[in-house]
Amino acid sequence: VEHYRNTIQISNQAPLFHKNWTYIESTSALEDALTIRFNASTQERNSFHIRMTFSKPDGRVVTVREGVSPAFGSLRVSLSERDLREPFHLRIELDGDLAFSGMLDPRTDQIVRSVT
Repeated sequence: VEHYRNTIQISNQAPLFHKNWTYIESTSALEDALTIRFNASTQERNSFHIRMTFSKPDGRVVTVREGVSPAFGSLRVSLSERDLREPFHLRIELDGDLAFSGMLDPRTDQIVRSVT
């Protein structure tokens, strides 16, 4: 691994990914709302099944929300549960595939820890 350290790069600026299909570009949790932004350049314009699992940092599930969402633009979700006013873990699946997993803090609108 050390041998390749100088040749491996991580960058969203490199033209390696064509961004043709739906993916989550960003998540933002602030106070009582979660905003999920999907990539604008998707060629997929059909709806998909979205499943959002909200958990406390200790892993206890607070709520699960499911529905149909467009494959582009943004989705705004109300965070009405009291347990979601503090840092929480969010797991998002699109058509059954993991699209995002991370710890969000709605008090500061920061991703505490992202897994994807």
